[in-house]
Amino acid sequence: MQKKLSELVLNKPPIQKIFVIGGGASLLQQPIHLLDEKQHFIITCNEAFTFFPNAMISHHADYSWWQEHQNQLNFVFKGSIKTGAGLGTNLPYPDNGIETLTMVKANNQDLLFRTPEYIYGNNCGLQALSLAHLMRPKHIILLGFDFKIENHQTHSYKNMPTEDLKRLQIFWAGFLKNFEEFEHFRQLQWHKVHPHLALPKVWNTNPDSALNLYDKSKSLEELLEL
Repeated sequence: MQKKLSELVLNKPPIQKIFVIGGGASLLQQPIHLLDEKQHFIITCNEAFTFFPNAMISHHADYSWWQEHQNQLNFVFKGSIKTGAGLGTNLPYPDNGIETLTMVKANNQDLLFRTPEYIYGNNCGLQALSLAHLMRPKHIILLGFDFKIENHQTHSYKNMPTEDLKRLQIFWAGFLKNFEEFEHFRQLQWHKVHPHLALPKVWNTNPDSALNLYDKSKSLEELLEL
């Protein structure tokens, strides 16, 4: 299968901004109509591709997610690249356009940011954030990165049943810890790979997000003007 991601990374010069679209319910409160899929580089996580069917990249982490959503993904998503980490199984993706990405481990973390085949993290949002670094952007802008209930909803595209909330909150806590580990590592790794490039600035457009590592001081409208 043709590796579109590798070609994109090798051939595209560093860009100004990448928008990473998570699944948090705050996405519904954002003026996402201001994002132009032809003009802006967008990476979507899981079902967020339904909001941006022509995004540059649709990424998912879990193989079971792909099994459940593959028909919708194939029918709705018309963007350039589909990537998946295949978590939860040793089964390969069939030859249907999904480019497999691999999580770095303790013994090969030095490969992160060096090659398009490797990403960081145990959840889709963090993997998409690490994936965005491959494009060497100046700014990475997160939308829908909540890791909490917003307006009585767990996600922008669905609402988890009440009985699942406790389990989801445990997952969120683990994801936030994984973000902290990534933030420490990326600051060390980036300058090993790109000694002459500034570390991408990460922005979180939800001021109420439980993810507090990144600057929340600007709105989407302001960030579009950068």
